[in-house]
Amino acid sequence: MPRRSFTWRHTRPCGDFAGHPPTGREFRCRMAAVFEFAGDRITCERVYFDSGTILRQLGLAGAGPER
Repeated sequence: MPRRSFTWRHTRPCGDFAGHPPTGREFRCRMAAVFEFAGDRITCERVYFDSGTILRQLGLAGAGPER
């Protein structure tokens, strides 16, 4: 299972995150990916990360989505 960290900036190309408009802030988060294979082909990928970590770094923890 691959594990890594990623850094991303919450901007327009990223779109909305959890119903919130882009903040322009950068966040860093650990993630893990699980792959399923059929022979030598990937048939499924599941990515896991802690959205609470991201929301806190974006200053959105506890904020409801803007509609």
